[in-house]
Amino acid sequence: MTARVISLGIQKGGCGKTTTAGILAYILTKDYHNKVLVIDMDSQGNQTEYLARCDIYEFDGKTVFEGLKMGDVRPFIVSIAPGLDLVPATDLLATFSYWLYHDGRSIYPEHEAMHLRALQKSIETVKDSYDYIIIDTPPHIGEQTLNALVASDYVVVMFESSKFCLSAVERFVETIEFVQGMTGQKLNPKLKVAGILRNLNDKRRTDMRDLIELCGEQYPDWIFRSVIDRTAATGRLALTGFDEVENKELRKAVEPYQDFIKELIERVG
Repeated sequence: MTARVISLGIQKGGCGKTTTAGILAYILTKDYHNKVLVIDMDSQGNQTEYLARCDIYEFDGKTVFEGLKMGDVRPFIVSIAPGLDLVPATDLLATFSYWLYHDGRSIYPEHEAMHLRALQKSIETVKDSYDYIIIDTPPHIGEQTLNALVASDYVVVMFESSKFCLSAVERFVETIEFVQGMTGQKLNPKLKVAGILRNLNDKRRTDMRDLIELCGEQYPDWIFRSVIDRTAATGRLALTGFDEVENKELRKAVEPYQDFIKELIERVG
C-alpha cells in the first residue's frame, strides 16, 4: 500500500483544522480499519496535545522538526492507539523557516526549491507503511503550510462560517494553484483539492446559513455535501479525548463527521 497524503488547511485560525484532522484520523482507524499517521505541522502543537493528551514538551527533541532536519520522520513516530500514529510538534517548529535558510541550505538548496520539499522527503520512508497520512497545518501561509501542500496528494480546504474565512478561501486556492504550478514552477502538479469543508456551523444563526450557501454558490464543484454543525460534545473532545471507555459521549462527538469522511474517502479513492 502507498498512503494517500491529505492536508487540511486555511490561513485562518479557529476553522476546525485540528479537530477535523483528529476526528478524521480516529474514524479512518476505528471505523474503516486503516493504518493512519498524523503529522502535526503547526508549531502550536495543538494536534499533538489533542491526540497524545499530554504536555507537548514531553516530546522535546523528538518531533517533526527533528524529522525534517534529518530527512526522515521514522525515529519520531509515536503510537497513539492501534493503527494510529503521530509525529508530534512543539513550538520550536516555529524556527523551521530560519533553519531552512541557514543550517538547512546545504540539505535543501533554495535554487532547487528543495526548501519546500523537506516534508515530502521526510515522509517518503513511511508512505508504504500507512493507508493515510493526515497533515495538520498552521493558520498561516509559510514554509510549514507550503511543505505540507507539496508533500500532499489532496488538500481539504477548511471553511468556517464567517466573511473573513470566505475571503481566506479565495487566497488559499491561489496558494494551492501556486503549488500545483499554474503560476510558474510545478512544485506539486499532482495536488488535488479534495473539497471545501463547511465547518463549525451554528444552525441558529441566519448569517452563518447565508455564508454556508454563499460558499456553495462560489465553489459548487468543490464543496462537500456535508456541513458540520457545532456540537458541545465535539467541542469537549479536547478535554474528554478519544478513549471510548473514558469518554462516554465519544460516538456522539464524532458522529457529525461521518458523512463528510465517507464522502472524502469516495473522492480520494
